[in-house]
Amino acid sequence: MRIVHLTAGAGTRYCGACLRDSALVRALREAGHDVLLQPLYLPIHDEGAGEEGSTQPIRMGGIETWLAVHTPLLGRLAAAMGGALSSRAALRVASALGDMTDPSALGPMTEATLRVESGALRALLERVAREVEAYSPDVVILSNALLLGLAPVLRETTNATVVCTLQSEVSFIEDLQEPWPERVWEALKSLTWSAHGFVAVSRAHGAEMAARLDLPLEDIFVVPHGVQADTFTPLEAPNRHRRVAYVARIDERHGAHRLLKAFGDLPLGDVPPTLHVAGSLTAQDRPYLARLKSLVQELEIEDRVTFSPNCTPAEKRALLGESGVLCVPTSREAAGRYVLEAWSSGCAVLAPRVGSLVEWLEESGGGVLYDPDLEGGLSTALRALCEDELEVAALAKKGESAVQERYSDGHMAQGMLQALRSIMQPEHRTATDRPRAEEAHA
Repeated sequence: MRIVHLTAGAGTRYCGACLRDSALVRALREAGHDVLLQPLYLPIHDEGAGEEGSTQPIRMGGIETWLAVHTPLLGRLAAAMGGALSSRAALRVASALGDMTDPSALGPMTEATLRVESGALRALLERVAREVEAYSPDVVILSNALLLGLAPVLRETTNATVVCTLQSEVSFIEDLQEPWPERVWEALKSLTWSAHGFVAVSRAHGAEMAARLDLPLEDIFVVPHGVQADTFTPLEAPNRHRRVAYVARIDERHGAHRLLKAFGDLPLGDVPPTLHVAGSLTAQDRPYLARLKSLVQELEIEDRVTFSPNCTPAEKRALLGESGVLCVPTSREAAGRYVLEAWSSGCAVLAPRVGSLVEWLEESGGGVLYDPDLEGGLSTALRALCEDELEVAALAKKGESAVQERYSDGHMAQGMLQALRSIMQPEHRTATDRPRAEEAHA
């Protein structure tokens, strides 16, 4: 099977969607399929073998797209520059300026790339579609629903089956300033016809997106994340059950402040517990990190808390390998790749009863779920784990087994192949061949 996988790219190395895309492509290739991974807006971060994102050309580029939306004349001039504005150097400068990577400022651009009302933007999408067609793919995978503006053009230009993964859209759209969230959801609903099929990263996220996009739930396939298990290794560390880790984006939604308060309630005991907070930190998250550090001082736990914003993949692997409990007290979660990374590293997981975390922990037994609405729920659960070394080890073992049996990158690739083959069936494609692309953009 020949597949072109189109990904937005990643503003940070901790982008779960980008890491999934890279892992999936790698596993599909290992299964014998011809797969091209193409970044559209930003470079790819890949923590696995073969740093493909460092060499692949960026097909649209955040700068070119921004110009095509906001100043179409300059957008056409940029297109004539042969991709110079999509170089990694230019995109790094743009990312540092903030507006092109801060979701709160991206409402107009997000809606515009879905509705494709600008001639310059339409030309940009057509260029991408022609480049995809030159590869003669059987399938084109869009990394998430925010790329659906490309789908009608792809259906016009190629004979490929167009499949859209559903992951992380809700968090991004929620961060947009008013009135853009509602407008973006409406634009997405008007484009669902343009994909032949949808694949969600969890049952919980699939159900939420089905409701938001008015899609039949039974038409959404579910293929969970998978990790390359040998990338992560449990390390020898004394009193691991007293070592707590937080590894995710350091922002308010993921809730490091909630974990700090619960950690501050832990008794010191014979072996004082420690907490290591690590993950990606964007420019807009820096004030939040400052508040976290102030909270640490207020709780008088400075000697037992470490911060590692934007740590390297090697540093992340070492942290997880030495920790006993991973806890990310997030307010929502579509996928939660960090859970699989923790299990592969020999960690038990403590998680709120939200989103995909419920199905993963209930099916695997690799951790403890707590009620985020129950006062003291996190503190009580964290204390119980930090005082029971045998329980932490047993939970970690169950999590490690779950990765090997259900959540490896190989399992993810096989699940995706089964979904693609079902979507490619003539009866399924015929059922989705509703309006033509030219009608949708009329």
